[in-house]
Amino acid sequence: MYNKKALIFIGVIIIVTGVVFVLYATKKQDNAHVSQHTMHNGEDVQKNTVQKEGGKQTQPKDTKNKNTSVMTDEEKEGMEEKNEHEKTEQWYKPKPMTSWHWQLQGTINTAYDVEMYDIDLEETSPDVIDQLHAQDKKVICYFSAGTYEPFRSDAGLFVPKTRGKTVEGWEEEQWLDIAHFDGFTSIMTDRLDTAVDKKCDGVEPDNVQAYLEDTGFALTYNDQRESGVRRRV
Repeated sequence: MYNKKALIFIGVIIIVTGVVFVLYATKKQDNAHVSQHTMHNGEDVQKNTVQKEGGKQTQPKDTKNKNTSVMTDEEKEGMEEKNEHEKTEQWYKPKPMTSWHWQLQGTINTAYDVEMYDIDLEETSPDVIDQLHAQDKKVICYFSAGTYEPFRSDAGLFVPKTRGKTVEGWEEEQWLDIAHFDGFTSIMTDRLDTAVDKKCDGVEPDNVQAYLEDTGFALTYNDQRESGVRRRV
C-alpha cells in the first residue's frame, strides 16, 4: 500500500498533467480559430482585389499609385519615326532579276509566268489586280506624274496655266509646270489614294524628268527635286 505522502504526490502529478492538457488543448483550438480567421480574411482580400469584367478576372486599377508619364516632343517624334520606318519596311521592294510584264493598254493578259505586273492605274479594274494577287503576283500601277493627259478622268481638274508644250512622240500630252506643282498636287495625291484603294503594291510615276525636256517652262533640277519631295510628303 502507498503511504500518505506517495498518494499526495501522485495526486499532484495527475492534477498538473490535467491542467497542462487543458491548456494545450485550448491553445490548439485558439490557433485553429486564428488560422481559419486568417484564411477567411485572405479570401476576402483576394475577392476585394479581383474583379470580374465580362467574365474575365482582372486586377483593379490602382488609382492611388498611378504611374503617369508624359512623352516629350522628341520622344513623340522618335516614336513616329519608328512607326514610319516599320511601315516602309513592309513596302514591296523588287529584287534584281525579278521577272515582269509591262502592259498599259488593252485587256490584261494575266497568264504570264512572271513575278510582277506593271499596269495602268486608272484603266485596270480592281478585279484584275485581285486576280493577279491571287496568283501570288505583285502589281505596280502606272500613272503620269509630270504630264497632262486629256483622256484621263481627272483631266478637267488641271489649271490651264500649268500645262506647257506637248510631249515629243505623244502629241496629245503636255508637260506640267512642276515649279508650281501646288496647282496639281491634290490631283496626284488622289491618284495615289486610288492606288491604295485598288491595293497596288507600288506605283510607277512616269515623266518625272521635265527639267531635261523642252517643256515651255524654265525648269531646273531643283524644281524637279522639290516637286518629288513635296509629293512624297
